[in-house]
Amino acid sequence: MNTKRIVAGIDVGGTHTKIGFADSEGNIFSERTLLTRDYKVFDEFVKALSTTIEQMKNNIAGVELVGIGIGAPNGNYYKGTI
Repeated sequence: MNTKRIVAGIDVGGTHTKIGFADSEGNIFSERTLLTRDYKVFDEFVKALSTTIEQMKNNIAGVELVGIGIGAPNGNYYKGTI
């Protein structure tokens, strides 16, 4: 069995964070949404996001997660903030 290479796309928004897994042909394997505002502490948000990604990956047979891309509002490279 060949392992399918997939990537995760994450869109961090003010109210919702959307996560999706896709392959290089654009096929969507999984999608999920977290409520961004449920996490008042950034570390709790990152932990929930990490756990969600791992659970999503584990629910898809025969895939290898090879990358993650993140879009965030008002990202400031110099300050390291969003």
